[in-house]
Amino acid sequence: MQDNTTDTHSYYTAPIHQFSDHSIRLLLQQPANVQGLIDIVARHLSERLDFNRLVHVNRSFIWEDLREQEADLVYRLPFRSSVHGGEVLVYILIEHQSTVDSEMAFRLLSYMVSLWYMQRRDWHTQKVPMAQRRLYSILPIVLYTGTSQWNKPLTLSGMMDVPEGFEEFIPSLKALFLSVKTSDPSELTPTDNAFGWLLTVLQKEKGDKTDFINALLEALPRIHRLDPKEAERWQQAILYLYQLIAHQRPKEERAELHTLLSEQIQGYSRTKEVETMAQTWAEHLFEQGIEQGIEQG
Repeated sequence: MQDNTTDTHSYYTAPIHQFSDHSIRLLLQQPANVQGLIDIVARHLSERLDFNRLVHVNRSFIWEDLREQEADLVYRLPFRSSVHGGEVLVYILIEHQSTVDSEMAFRLLSYMVSLWYMQRRDWHTQKVPMAQRRLYSILPIVLYTGTSQWNKPLTLSGMMDVPEGFEEFIPSLKALFLSVKTSDPSELTPTDNAFGWLLTVLQKEKGDKTDFINALLEALPRIHRLDPKEAERWQQAILYLYQLIAHQRPKEERAELHTLLSEQIQGYSRTKEVETMAQTWAEHLFEQGIEQGIEQG
């Protein structure tokens, strides 16, 4: 399975219809943000994984019909200690549509099977001895940013009318699930990870103006606590907030909110660079005619 990298420039020029999933995808290119997500949904597992050695897996080998449908990410992660085993795959499916997908369990299983299929193909290509062939454990996570209450089970049996006595023959599937919009803010920030605080702002992306500002002002001090060595992560988080305002807040609020955000980041490292990139991004969108699409949102 090959590694994959993302061209971050594409983030700053993403069309409006891609913002909801594209922006989260880019945030999750940062290993510390992946750790922040797993801290929220499975802290007991997060503590055992070595995020410093996280590898982004190239998904170009996935069956074409799945590639076209999914907004997802796959990572390979080793354990901190060899006592716990070798490596696991973390599969994150980002679901931003408000319509609840009743086929989510099947989608998850299909993707997981395709990962194992490609692992088996690698075994044959690399002539791995039979005794060493062990399938990866896969940790599936659904990150749901829609507004509807999720009321569908993430199990295969939930998609079936199972005759009595057949329960034991239904493949077992368990997935971790996070509904950003319906979670309590405290549930998103169990470890004070900056990614969780960005999610608390995302919660209010289309809510009351006062609530949005309060979430923004509460999140920014936590984001500013990032280690100076994580300057790129800080920059990416601030740019995300600029874009969230431009894409999701009403037109008449955007100038005021961007000014507020600019005031809150004055004096921090790379502030000028962030503001320049945000301005360049806005100008590019305008030139491409995308600004009109934002104003209509």
